[in-house]
Amino acid sequence: GIQFTPDGSSLVYTGGPDGDAEMRIVPVAGGQSRVLFGGGHRGVGHAGSGALSPDGSLVTFMGHLVSGPGALRFVANADGTDLRTIRGRNSSPAGVWSPDGSRIVALMPDNRHGGIIVIDVVTGDALLVAKGSEAIWLDDHTLLIDV
Repeated sequence: GIQFTPDGSSLVYTGGPDGDAEMRIVPVAGGQSRVLFGGGHRGVGHAGSGALSPDGSLVTFMGHLVSGPGALRFVANADGTDLRTIRGRNSSPAGVWSPDGSRIVALMPDNRHGGIIVIDVVTGDALLVAKGSEAIWLDDHTLLIDV
């Protein structure tokens, strides 16, 4: 999907040449887009379904490393530094951030049983909170879950 950066100056989206899935950023005022992750950039082969944290300092996305397995959830600084994997699988949008930016709600990695987890972004700890297929934050302490 496409989303504005929190300051409204740029758009973050998934795209790329030759079918490569890359997370890109482009200024709203116009200009050249640049790759944040994917297409081999920063060691990531595929990147998509990205979501910026509420303050714009972090990004989460689904993808795979050039030399690694697919379908991993990543978190990194928005400038591309400090890339790391965390638990969790797809969500809609990828990694729905808590309003305070400290947690992400997502599906369990294997999601065979429809588990919704909340992941602490700093520690990477994940807590199973409910059964369901999607979830969004209503506030910092309440989730709306689609069962």
